[in-house]
Amino acid sequence: MITQIFKKSFKYIGILKNISGIPLVILFLLNSQNVLSQDSAIFVASNNTGFNSSHIVYYNPRVFNVNYTFELHPDSNKINKSKDLKIWIPVPREWDSQKAVKIIAIEPIPDATYEDPEYGNKILFWDFGKKPIEESYKVNLKYRCEVFEVYTEIDSNRIAPF
Repeated sequence: MITQIFKKSFKYIGILKNISGIPLVILFLLNSQNVLSQDSAIFVASNNTGFNSSHIVYYNPRVFNVNYTFELHPDSNKINKSKDLKIWIPVPREWDSQKAVKIIAIEPIPDATYEDPEYGNKILFWDFGKKPIEESYKVNLKYRCEVFEVYTEIDSNRIAPF
């Protein structure tokens, strides 16, 4: 469901089913100047779940520059260097309300990067146990992303006991 704001901005192409069988609406953007300004809203409706009157609205996109820092201050008398100085940090990714994720810097360079086989999330890994013992260890991840506020309208008549 595209609101009146976007009615002239998209051309409807058709509906396909993705691998999981969920219908996807294909739209082509005709004029991007009006789309996703601060006052814009995107309405998403799903008929395949049976909640015809429920929909989600993504609006008020804002760009954030994030500096995510993790510091580890181990007690050198209480740690096992080969086991306790390992850090795993998930890499930020896009989803419905977070778009245009761009990694700007990662310091220090990770020892490895893994991918979660179930969901495809990337995970950064550092093994500080291979380095000389220090008072603290620090990982810094800088990234930029566009985040939308989310409004969900729920039809209270369709809520059932769990």
